[in-house]
Amino acid sequence: LDHILAMVAVGFWASTLGGKAVWIVPSAFVIVMAGGGVLGIEGIALPMVETAIALTVAMLGLLVAFEVKIPTPVAAIVVGICALFHGHVHGIELPTMSNATGYVAGFLAATVILHVLGIGLASLRFGKGGQVVARVAGGAVALAGAALLVG
Repeated sequence: LDHILAMVAVGFWASTLGGKAVWIVPSAFVIVMAGGGVLGIEGIALPMVETAIALTVAMLGLLVAFEVKIPTPVAAIVVGICALFHGHVHGIELPTMSNATGYVAGFLAATVILHVLGIGLASLRFGKGGQVVARVAGGAVALAGAALLVG
């Protein structure tokens, strides 16, 4: 659930940033996530991975809820940091006897689909009512991240 919420939130937030961010921000996530996956597959440890993932879910939810606007390069760095941890977890969970290349391609493809879903959901916002729904949804994602933090 944490990964799904984070991926959809990235797409949603990128869409609210607008312009080139709609594709640059999710692309940065996917690229860095691939690197994190390789680190996990290779057994290279990252500190506090589960805590970091919970924090990323909460943070991404807040970015959506408050429609935070920052420059696209900064947004790409923010989601890249998140992606490193999400990718790492996928990498360390590589199933035994699995083809690493196919496994990584699969979780990256799923990530792209979830980003596109988030972009699509953001495009459905109409007027103030849609903005309220988006803020509530972002808040719910942030609360889910907080719940993950407390276990």
